[in-house]
Amino acid sequence: MEKLLFSKSDELLHEFFKDLTPIEMSQIGLMGGWAVHYTLKNKDVVHLESRDIDIFFDPAKIKPALIEEKLEKMGFHRHSTFRWAKYFDSETEKELNLEQVKTHPSYNTSTIYFDIATPAKIPHTMPEPLLKKVFGKEKQFIKIKGVEVMVPSPKILVEMKLKSSPERSDTFKRTKDIADLYMLLKSHP
Repeated sequence: MEKLLFSKSDELLHEFFKDLTPIEMSQIGLMGGWAVHYTLKNKDVVHLESRDIDIFFDPAKIKPALIEEKLEKMGFHRHSTFRWAKYFDSETEKELNLEQVKTHPSYNTSTIYFDIATPAKIPHTMPEPLLKKVFGKEKQFIKIKGVEVMVPSPKILVEMKLKSSPERSDTFKRTKDIADLYMLLKSHP
């Protein structure tokens, strides 16, 4: 099941970014575990993949509706305040719609989450003040399967991981944050 989550998450991440316009690419970026994974991969460092996809955007320049429409076209459904979800049968890897999820056994359901962050609080996003630094030049562009994607600088990724790991109640996510933090510090002294 974990392998399904990683491969599907990576596939959906690429699908989201591959068709963005150059202007959208300069205002929509990737953060979290996948940003760490690809930042390290671009330095030939092998590191853990991620399950969730965390993106960010500047709402002063990109309308939230653009993000929402793109996620809906990709088959995601609003899950909570800042989270979108897409469901799969863990054995067959077939996508499940919302009606099917209601009756599908939870032990055989895999969920990919798309989390949305912005530098300031707006409806349906997670506020992340450190993103102000990203839009203020503390960013880089990395290649993900041939697509240039904006990510926070390694320094900002470290700050984000230092901020998030103590707040985690989920042991897997806390451990992943610490592993991300360790590899960022080791490869970006």
